Amino acid sequence: MKTSRTLSCHRLPGSSQTSLKQQSGVLLLEGLIAILVFSLGILAMFGLQAAAIKSVGESKYRMDAAFLANQLVGTLWVNKANVTAYNCADPCTSSTQAPLNAWLAQVQTTMPGVDLASSPAKAAPVVAVTSDPSGNGIQVTVTVRWRTSNTQNSAAITHNYTTTAYVNANS
Repeated sequence: MKTSRTLSCHRLPGSSQTSLKQQSGVLLLEGLIAILVFSLGILAMFGLQAAAIKSVGESKYRMDAAFLANQLVGTLWVNKANVTAYNCADPCTSSTQAPLNAWLAQVQTTMPGVDLASSPAKAAPVVAVTSDPSGNGIQVTVTVRWRTSNTQNSAAITHNYTTTAYVNANS
């Protein structure tokens, strides 16, 4: 004689077939929410990448402006006898000093949005040469200006770099 065993499912008290029907689709809903959270994370990463690229581009212009300003200050140190002739009012578009004219041309080709030929000149640099109050030297302030592509049509100058140096006349 063979005995057969019957497996029986015991239901928890208070459970019914209707509660299983109420839970149908929960896994699908959890999957959709997970995809939504993942997508928002990916979009945030793209936004951070775009901001980083923009920041790197702007820092390149600041570095170029610092280089150009320091290059002119170095030229002024070499030509101490004629340093006052480098004074160039706003807008500085040309000078009687050939090294300053060469520097202005380099600024126009290096920095975006600089147009010295237009009237009025756009984003023109400024070179201010003043006597040091102590009488021992000369103070030189060089301002390099530029406009990036998103500010080309703006009337205001949006970016500039200024450096001030003292050229000692006695050394």
